[in-house]
Amino acid sequence: KRVLVCLVGNSRNEAAVIRGRTIVDPGWDKSRTVLAEPLEATLTFPRATGSFKVHRLSTRTGVRQGEIPVSEDGSFTIPKSAHTIYFELERVSE
Repeated sequence: KRVLVCLVGNSRNEAAVIRGRTIVDPGWDKSRTVLAEPLEATLTFPRATGSFKVHRLSTRTGVRQGEIPVSEDGSFTIPKSAHTIYFELERVSE
């Protein structure tokens, strides 16, 4: 009934030290914050899979924060401005 989708580009610990293309110190013991590059993506699921809703989820709690519109052809766009990397696809009973 539900699927978790994670959309993330480059990511690193906030305290990581990077020189050039080399991680000198991953910062695992210094930071609990992870920085993630926002991405934009359009996903399409065939109508044969049925109707569904897409929810933005809080990165800290997993609580639903809003809904992303799904078009008639089963496609939806996750914008860079979503402020999360977690999304829930929920099948809707017809």
